[in-house]
Amino acid sequence: VQPVAATVFTALIFVLPVLFILAFVYLPSLRIPLALYVVFCYNDPAISNGVGRPALWVRRLGIWRHISAYFPVRVVLEQRLDPKQSYLLGIAPHGILAFGGQVAVGAQSSALYRALEGTTVHVAALRPALTLPVFRDYLLALGAIASSRAAIRECLARGKGHSVGIVVGGAKESLYTNPGHRKIVMRHRKGFVREAIMAGAPLVPVYVFGENDIFTQVMHPPLRRLQKWLQTKVKFALPVFYGRLGMVPRRSPLTVAIGTPIAVPKIEAPTADEI
Repeated sequence: VQPVAATVFTALIFVLPVLFILAFVYLPSLRIPLALYVVFCYNDPAISNGVGRPALWVRRLGIWRHISAYFPVRVVLEQRLDPKQSYLLGIAPHGILAFGGQVAVGAQSSALYRALEGTTVHVAALRPALTLPVFRDYLLALGAIASSRAAIRECLARGKGHSVGIVVGGAKESLYTNPGHRKIVMRHRKGFVREAIMAGAPLVPVYVFGENDIFTQVMHPPLRRLQKWLQTKVKFALPVFYGRLGMVPRRSPLTVAIGTPIAVPKIEAPTADEI
């Protein structure tokens, strides 16, 4: 059951949009409602409201238990976080699909959810992902928000444990994913530090050991040039990858290591030196 659950989980980002397209093409009676739904996807206020559209029933689904046990996923917490405080978590590495982050943050039954009781982590995602029909509803249900300044500031301003998780290396970092590789993208990416200082939110370093070992990425010069071109034009990468028997992710133990919070001063307009 565990490999099947992990494979289904991997395929969500591809299967859900494809099913939507098939429904639009082969079910004429649904075209107008589906077209209206697409318009809503691009104008949904939940994308930038700072909390997404959390749905506890999604986090309680039994599939999470099987996915978490498949790798398995465990959490190492250096210091318990104050549920009354908002934090900004800098997460690395991105991996292909950020499995560790999705499982640890998404599942209500996960070790991270229990360890951070009272603290709600809203993972910042690229806006295109939050407008992708059907798949975006899954992300919003997990509490994902847009990786925009407005959405991040709105989340941190809410207080009461509402915190932001940012995969610092983003789409660019996914192109460096391969088993045994530990390269992360951090240089010239200090915007998340600026947002933490402006909100007075402590920074929390997070590293997911094993994330890069789940899939192998196809590395080919012409393909890489195309990927980098797409990245500059549409702001996200399209890795070509495979696991066991194609889409089955490798059984690589995932350890989510959460470091001690780093206190920052609250400064309304921090300078480059302060950042």
